Amino acid sequence: MKEERILIEHGTIITLDKERRIIKNGAITVEGSEISYVGKMSGLRRSAGRERVINAEGKLVLPGFINTHTHLEYSGVDRGIADDLPLTVFLSKRLRPSEAVTRPEDIYVSTMLCCLEMIKTGTTCVCDTGGFHPASVAKAVEDAGMRATVAYGSMDIAPPERPLAGDQQASTEENLRRSESLIKKWHGAAGDRIRARCSIRVLPNVSEELIFGLNEIAQKYDVGVNAHLSDTEEVVEAAKRMRGCREIEYLDRLGVLGPRWMGVHMVWLSDDDVEIVRKRDMKVSHCPGGALHLGFGCTQAGKFVELVKKGVTVSLSQDSTTANNSLDMFRSMYLLSIHKDAKMDPTVFPPEKALEMATIDGAKALLWEDKIGSLEPGKKADIILVDTRRSNWVPMHDFSIVPNLVYSGDGADVDTVIIDGNVVMENRQIKTMDEHSILEKAQRASEEILKRADVRIHPRWRVE
Repeated sequence: MKEERILIEHGTIITLDKERRIIKNGAITVEGSEISYVGKMSGLRRSAGRERVINAEGKLVLPGFINTHTHLEYSGVDRGIADDLPLTVFLSKRLRPSEAVTRPEDIYVSTMLCCLEMIKTGTTCVCDTGGFHPASVAKAVEDAGMRATVAYGSMDIAPPERPLAGDQQASTEENLRRSESLIKKWHGAAGDRIRARCSIRVLPNVSEELIFGLNEIAQKYDVGVNAHLSDTEEVVEAAKRMRGCREIEYLDRLGVLGPRWMGVHMVWLSDDDVEIVRKRDMKVSHCPGGALHLGFGCTQAGKFVELVKKGVTVSLSQDSTTANNSLDMFRSMYLLSIHKDAKMDPTVFPPEKALEMATIDGAKALLWEDKIGSLEPGKKADIILVDTRRSNWVPMHDFSIVPNLVYSGDGADVDTVIIDGNVVMENRQIKTMDEHSILEKAQRASEEILKRADVRIHPRWRVE
């Protein structure tokens, strides 16, 4: 049950508002699920009613991070099963066999573990890219107290080079039915803490009819569309063979691209692709950790600097823990520095831009910027407190507040998390779930899934 009013006092507030104000000795008040005041302590009006006070002295107060792409269905139970493998082997020999035998109860536990990790590292909103049991994902998100978008991972064809396992392939009509049913049930659920989207899991496994159908559903219900696109050179070349052109060009020829579309990965873009993305106001989800771990070629081929310079909304994400092993957004912000080396230019992606990509740009990518992504009166109270009284933060000056956050900060520095006006973590203690129980259940589920999938992985070094 929400407090009547929460007062966060004496913190350094990074607002991410239009003026990008940083307020020292600041205060925030929360009434219900919304922020009612952001400003100096001196301008605060005390409440005569019931009030919960959180002392933020020595802490940064900022909007919660928004992770615009991950796979909640299996991230919590498949961490580490595909390390150091080429993408095709990763998908065909590890992920798809495992995913095919993952049960709804495993998915619930997986999602709870992901939510646990994200809350403890400051993420308050996540976009689940879309799997085959999204209702289990949505229920876990609801119980964990997080904010999220959920989707059904649509695929209706299986060319020889992109085989599918289990019930991962369904008819075009069934895919559309499942997507629309999910949107009807979950879009706006939990007091609008959960929203639904459409999802193209991977373009080689989706027919033209399904693309048109999903786009029509998205327009009908005014929701977004997630799509893995142009992640590797191999995928782009396969698109040329299958469709006669690159993935972005193909979708543009179909006439579906627009502001509601979010391309995930988007590593292997041509200059023409970049221009299409700009013209259509597509959104982009950049997963630097996943790209580096899987060897996508992000530093060689990536055009993320060019996209941002052209005004494209580029957000940050984690991908799955199978691909990236971590759901800590601090790591993704730091990893943007790879582009400094790739361009041999230390000025690209300054820390202020990295923080925008992890917050307000993420909100824009999810079509949710009117409610989340910054700390302003009237917006939802998705707030994190980060403890700066730690060795990795000292010394700190006014000029290094944001640089320290991005370059020196760590998920373990997050002290308190508020989502939708509810305190879900305080003094690093989770309030919405039994942390120990979730850890035990996730470990057990992972071991059982590997047995059912007959996936056997041997350590490189002898374990006695």
